[in-house]
Amino acid sequence: MLVVRARRAGANAGSGHNSTVRPRPPKTTSPPLVRRPAGGTTSGPVASSAREQESWLGAVRTAVDQAHLRSDAVAGLNTLADSLASYADWHGPAVARPPWAVLMAGAGRSRSWVGRRLAWLREHGLLVIAEHGLANRPAAYLLTIPTASPRRQHGGWDVGQTGV
Repeated sequence: MLVVRARRAGANAGSGHNSTVRPRPPKTTSPPLVRRPAGGTTSGPVASSAREQESWLGAVRTAVDQAHLRSDAVAGLNTLADSLASYADWHGPAVARPPWAVLMAGAGRSRSWVGRRLAWLREHGLLVIAEHGLANRPAAYLLTIPTASPRRQHGGWDVGQTGV
């Protein structure tokens, strides 16, 4: 990789401090929306792309109800899910590209809160990061519906499951 060192002409000029300028790697083709490792197994919940807004919102509400969260967390996650669903293109794979400012304003919460709740949705198999955001383009989230319980996938049993 080519590394170019350039002197800054600011406060550090003459101090011997060099800044490193690294060229960006060449742009490659976009990765597929959902990539599974060889062997067909994943470390997280197995999920399929949501096809209808109502079914995805129902899956979110079911996961939120089963998590036994506080009422303010339930309301916030449901509001966040509504915002994500409103930005999704429901004519193909359900990909949403909402700006974080919109998610923050819609939920009335901070940037860190939105980030933690998006991570919660991802951990519960309800969304996949299809593309990380850039300075001028929001991240793309594939809205998914879990097809297998994360606990069952890791050898555990769901509460209420009987028989083997």
